[in-house]
Amino acid sequence: MADALNILFQISIILLGGTLLSLLAPKIRVPEILLFILFGFGIQQFSQRVYGFFDLPFIFIATTGLLVLALQVFEGSASISFRTLDKSSTAALRLVTLNTVFHLLLFTLATWIIIRNPLPQAALFAAIFVGTSAPITLALLGNVKGYVFGLLRLESLLNTPFNALFPFLIIDIFFGRGVENAVEPVKTFLLQIFIGIGVGVLAGLILFKLIHHIYSKIYSPLAVLIASLLTYSLAEVLGGTGVLAVMALGLLFGNLYIKQRKQMLEVESVFSRSVYILLLVLFGTLLSFPLTLTFFLKVVILLIAYIVVRYLSIAASLPHLSQQEKIYMSLMGTNGVTSISIMVVLATLGITGIENIFELFGAFLLGQLAISSIAALLTQKIMPQKKTDLSNRKA
Repeated sequence: MADALNILFQISIILLGGTLLSLLAPKIRVPEILLFILFGFGIQQFSQRVYGFFDLPFIFIATTGLLVLALQVFEGSASISFRTLDKSSTAALRLVTLNTVFHLLLFTLATWIIIRNPLPQAALFAAIFVGTSAPITLALLGNVKGYVFGLLRLESLLNTPFNALFPFLIIDIFFGRGVENAVEPVKTFLLQIFIGIGVGVLAGLILFKLIHHIYSKIYSPLAVLIASLLTYSLAEVLGGTGVLAVMALGLLFGNLYIKQRKQMLEVESVFSRSVYILLLVLFGTLLSFPLTLTFFLKVVILLIAYIVVRYLSIAASLPHLSQQEKIYMSLMGTNGVTSISIMVVLATLGITGIENIFELFGAFLLGQLAISSIAALLTQKIMPQKKTDLSNRKA
C-alpha cells in the first residue's frame, strides 16, 4: 500500500508541476517541452542529493512512452484530411518528402562520420530526428500569420505519423533477429507492414461502423481512445508494425464521414495531454550525458549538420522562398514528444549501443529546443509578419 501511495504521490507532483509550467510557457515564450524536461531533471537531482522520494520503475516510463506514441500518431493521422488538400498542403507535403529523403541519407552519413558509431546506430539516431514536432511548432509560432508560418504548421502536422514509422523500420532492416539468408528479412519486413496496415484498416472500419450506428456522448469518444491503444498493441502482438496500424486507423478516422469527429477526439485529447506531461517530465528524470568537451563538441557539430541538411531540403522543395525564409525554417525544425516516445520505447528493446544513442539524444534534443526558442523569440525581427495568405503564394 505504501508503494502504491508513493507512486500516486509522485505522479501527482509531476502532473501538478507540469500543468503550472504549461501555463507559464506561453508567457515567457519558451517551449513547454523544455520546461517539462528541465523540471524532470530537477526532480532527479533533488531526489539524488536532498531527499530520495523519486523511484518510479522504468517499465512504467516505457509504458507511458507507448501510450503517448500511439496517441500522437493517431492524432496526427486523424488531422490529415485528403478533402482539404490544396496547393499549400502540396508544398508542405513536398517539403516533408524531400526533407525525409535528405535527412535519412545525408544526416545519417553526417552522424556516422561525427560520432564514429556503426552505421546501423547512426541510421537509427538520424531516423529518430527525421520529423518536426507539431506541439512545439504550434506553441512557438502562436498566432503569427504568413506563408512560411503556415508551411511550418502544415509540415509539423503532416510528418508526425509518417516519421514515427522510420525508426522502427530501421530496426527491422539493420537490427534483425539473426536470420541467416537475405530473403527472410525482406519477407519479415513486408509481413510486418501488411499486418500493421491490415489491423489498422480493420480496426478503422469496425470503429466507423460502431460509431455510425451507435453514438454515445460518453462511450463513443472512449471507444476512439481504446481503439487507438488496442490497435497498436494488437498489431505488435500479431507481428506487425504498431505505428503503421495506428496511422492507418487515424487516416480512416480523419477521412470517413463522421459527424461528431471533433467531440470524440476531446476525451482522447485530455487523456493524451496528461500522459504527454507525464512522459516529458519522466524523460527529464532519465536525462544523463557525459560532461566532457569532446561530447559537447560532437553535439554542436551534429546540430550544425542537422540545420544544413534541413536547409538543403527546404531549398530543393521550396525554391521560391527567400534566403531569409529558408534560414528561418531551417532553425525552426525541432523535434519533440514523438521522438521522446520512440526513444523511451527503443530503450527497452536491448539494441546494441542504445545507451550511447540515449545520451546523445538528450543533449541533441535540448540543443534543438534552444535554437528553436531563440528563433521564435526573434520572429518579429528576422521574419516580419506578412499579409500574404498561403493560397496566394506560388507553391
